[in-house]
Amino acid sequence: MSSGHSLLAVELLRIGAIAFLYSLSIFGWGNLLCDPFPALKNSFGEFVVVRLVTGCGALYAAFILLSAGGALRPAPVAVVLSAGLVLAIAKARPFADKFRQGLHQMLDWPRDYKALFALACSLVALQIACGFTPLIFYDSQVYHLLAPAQFLNAGGLVHIPWNVLSNGPSALQLTFGMSWIADPTGNVFKLLMTVFGCLSVLAAAKIGGELGFRPAIIAAVFVLAYPEFWIQQTLGAVDLPVGSFLIFGTIWWVQALRMQNRIWAVLAGVAIGFVVGSRYQGIVLVVWTLTAVFVAESVRNRKVSRQSVPGSSGTILVWVIRYSH
Repeated sequence: MSSGHSLLAVELLRIGAIAFLYSLSIFGWGNLLCDPFPALKNSFGEFVVVRLVTGCGALYAAFILLSAGGALRPAPVAVVLSAGLVLAIAKARPFADKFRQGLHQMLDWPRDYKALFALACSLVALQIACGFTPLIFYDSQVYHLLAPAQFLNAGGLVHIPWNVLSNGPSALQLTFGMSWIADPTGNVFKLLMTVFGCLSVLAAAKIGGELGFRPAIIAAVFVLAYPEFWIQQTLGAVDLPVGSFLIFGTIWWVQALRMQNRIWAVLAGVAIGFVVGSRYQGIVLVVWTLTAVFVAESVRNRKVSRQSVPGSSGTILVWVIRYSH
């Protein structure tokens, strides 16, 4: 019995370590692209989210390029991921500074804030623990992971006639699916979906933060307490990560319109491109969400309609088209 427990502990440690290193590689690529722009160094939470979303975009672009050259194989993929790890380690100081700054601010919080934050962190840890459950016969196994594994075996994007669902959008699936080179069981892929699904907590906190810090934490706790999300996180479904990308993409779209800053438009385009490129239903949400935000901001500030359409909307369109292929 003790031997079985030891083997299980080793296996869980292996899955967790690979998922952590993969996430670190994503962060490394994102940090490389975001570091030159001071506007992208806000709060610790947004600092991390911006780099994770951008890093996903960088990895996806790299994998598409490898596929175009017929080189989507384990060795080249490993080189790309290893480069991301090196970048993350080499540029760890900005992250450490942001973390230290956030920790100092946390020490000054009132007791009730700390209690709510501790509750939120505990629930996040439990959701991630649910992500360690074995991969089951669900969407992830049927085609979200199966298609990238077939692409990796073929050296590029190929048609899979016996799995028609693999012809649908699979941007985020391809980005995480390359974890197959280190974990053919698919459990790392599933755990990555769960970890990025936790970005929905930060998305809720970002929206609630418009009313203050307490509403931000309460919004995050409400999201963490919703039963359906626990099912999705346990299954490692793509829906929550895609939903998180949609919310942050919309938030950055608002910032791009209000600040007349194309950097935020690019970020919005990356996030929203993943929504359209990962779930075919995303096009419906993207169209009405971006349109509603644009109309609202145009009513609030008439300069938006004259100045932002050529720049921000063009950038959004480029990224949406890019990720929908």
